Amino acid sequence: MTTFHRLLPALAVCLWLGGAWAADKPAPSSDNAYAAAKSAEIETLKVRASAHSAMGAGPILMEADDLLRRFRQAPAAEKASLRSQLDAALARAELELSRGR
Repeated sequence: MTTFHRLLPALAVCLWLGGAWAADKPAPSSDNAYAAAKSAEIETLKVRASAHSAMGAGPILMEADDLLRRFRQAPAAEKASLRSQLDAALARAELELSRGR
């Protein structure tokens, strides 16, 4: 069994527990919801990158982590620009993974 197949049940349990925990909290703002969704997307892409030999995806995902951190700390005026940069970085990572590089 590959590492990827071993991580799938753990990822499913984490998502299930996270959903149950989030249901008890008040609804987050749109920025918090966006950051949470992108964080989950980054983690999913990291799992996919570890299962494939996608050499170019690693640095892109590190950049995406940094952009997400900056997005969370940024004032409202800078969030739109960081949101666009983060979306572009994740699209590049997805492209690298789909190519199998």
